[in-house]
Amino acid sequence: MNTHEDRVDRPLRERLERLELDLARERKANAALRDVALALGTPLDLDNMLELVLAKAADLLEADRATLYLIDDATGELVSRHVTGGTVSTIRLSVGDGIAGSVVKSGKTIRVRDAYKDKRFDRTWDLQTGYRTRAILAVPMKNHVGRTIGVLQVLNKRDGKEFSADDEGMLASLATQAAISIDNARLFLSVVQKNAQLRDA
Repeated sequence: MNTHEDRVDRPLRERLERLELDLARERKANAALRDVALALGTPLDLDNMLELVLAKAADLLEADRATLYLIDDATGELVSRHVTGGTVSTIRLSVGDGIAGSVVKSGKTIRVRDAYKDKRFDRTWDLQTGYRTRAILAVPMKNHVGRTIGVLQVLNKRDGKEFSADDEGMLASLATQAAISIDNARLFLSVVQKNAQLRDA
């Protein structure tokens, strides 16, 4: 039988549990951002950089899948990498197509509760793979000068819920950090290639 004290203490206990969960999530987010930030000072190749970002995004947001699209300067297309169960695959699409293409075109985050009710969603990939996309969160990847270089996207929270405003904030922070890291990795590779060309000349 519940006493009056139990009834009074229950809301406090529930609030404390929520705060402890929030704190654990913040620590996890900070650790993910730190890992990506550490990559800034490491001459990782771009493939390793992209895989790191994808793994951190999926883990941090408890998402079923994570996809990273980068703009191919040569073609103007979006070229993606996504990770599913440790397997990395590639997709190409035009700016303006699908959710990711819409993010690049607008430069704004898109959060979707039910993909099949959103006109911007392209079902082609689902039809080809048998996957069922439900919730989507896609944020622009902007470098240090504010230029959008790609999109970081997560699909389907593992608990079946929709992505939240907190999720949006965390993914945006990770996307910004990733954009700077990728720009630095590209710059590093460009310098290495130029030095090699100078030596050959």
